[in-house]
Amino acid sequence: MARIYHTSNMGEATVRVALVARDNAELLVHRPASLGMAHGDAMWFFIDDRKSASACVYFCSPGMAHLSICFVDRAADAGWQVARPKHIHL
Repeated sequence: MARIYHTSNMGEATVRVALVARDNAELLVHRPASLGMAHGDAMWFFIDDRKSASACVYFCSPGMAHLSICFVDRAADAGWQVARPKHIHL
């Protein structure tokens, strides 16, 4: 399950993420209404406690990013658009 902590400090991030257009995204991400509905890499539930997070993300430009994403409204649309990179841990 992807419990995401958003940091404003690039140095503490485990994954640098770029927000891009849907056609350019490696991962389409849905934000479920509750933590219980968050599962897999594509369902991100943002939390306030860094210690409980499965990933600490920093939003940056595409040139600095490990991963490009696009937020989608429907859970059915969420998922990887490319083969999951081995270096990404959500």
